[in-house]
Amino acid sequence: MPLSPTPIIKDYDTLQNAMADYLDRPDLTVQIPLFIQLCEGNLNRDMRTHNMVCKGQTVGARRDKFIPLPDGWLKGRNFEVITLKENPEDPPNLIDDETFQASYQTPDVIDQMKQDNIQFRPGGKQQIHYTYYGKVIEVFPDPGTDFRVVMEYYERIPTLSVAAPVNHLILSDPDAYLYGALIHSAPFLRDDARIAVWGQMYGSVVSKLNSTSEEAMTSGSRLTRKTNLNLG
Repeated sequence: MPLSPTPIIKDYDTLQNAMADYLDRPDLTVQIPLFIQLCEGNLNRDMRTHNMVCKGQTVGARRDKFIPLPDGWLKGRNFEVITLKENPEDPPNLIDDETFQASYQTPDVIDQMKQDNIQFRPGGKQQIHYTYYGKVIEVFPDPGTDFRVVMEYYERIPTLSVAAPVNHLILSDPDAYLYGALIHSAPFLRDDARIAVWGQMYGSVVSKLNSTSEEAMTSGSRLTRKTNLNLG
């Protein structure tokens, strides 16, 4: 009797089928979704590719120096603060004034700057910083006026599920999902020898994806997926 071919991985369901085929364990239907979930945790920690890059900005004016992080935020790439001024031709509406490239500082450094009473100096050479507190970003020093922020960041890979069976990664690089999920099957099956095998294959895929994306984003035009976000 001929063997059934391994299914082509194109979504959440076929990924589970392929895993059962690789493991020769069709009885693991309950555990396989857990292996995939654990794999996604690893992927979000290990992968930084151009498909994960988003660009968001605040909508409208605000005077709050604390900016909520977008949903799915993993790591920042670029952060700009744009001060706003009244439009002389259409008051009281606001228009962009000055743009500042913001640099990251630790909360301790920001606290020290506050103790040193560092102030914003309009019209002069100004250094703007930001730091993270939980799920918000603090801008320092306070511009003292309305401003908006534009941030480029790595976004969490959308979680696969029955309701959301497809994301960009499973369509472009299903092997990252397959080998990453198989790693977590080995301890469950007490097959320690397979941990190294799947781990090596997973690590190779992720390393190549990261290096290829880094080259794409640093040579020529930057490949980014831009998403306008209302951050509060």
